[in-house]
Amino acid sequence: MKYRNTKQKELILDIIKNNHNHPTIYEIYDEVKKIDASIGQATVYRNVKQFVKEGKISLLKTNRPL
Repeated sequence: MKYRNTKQKELILDIIKNNHNHPTIYEIYDEVKKIDASIGQATVYRNVKQFVKEGKISLLKTNRPL
């Protein structure tokens, strides 16, 4: 299935790529909301999951409690 590029996807990926740490999904979401308050949490989760699937980013699993 082909996924289209949207401004929301571009924003999320830019935030991830410009972060020099390993941000949590919550940190990514917080940064996205500062720029575009209309983007929901589900959109961030869905896009991050897709980026991992496409190999655009890597998932770093930790034992950090929620």
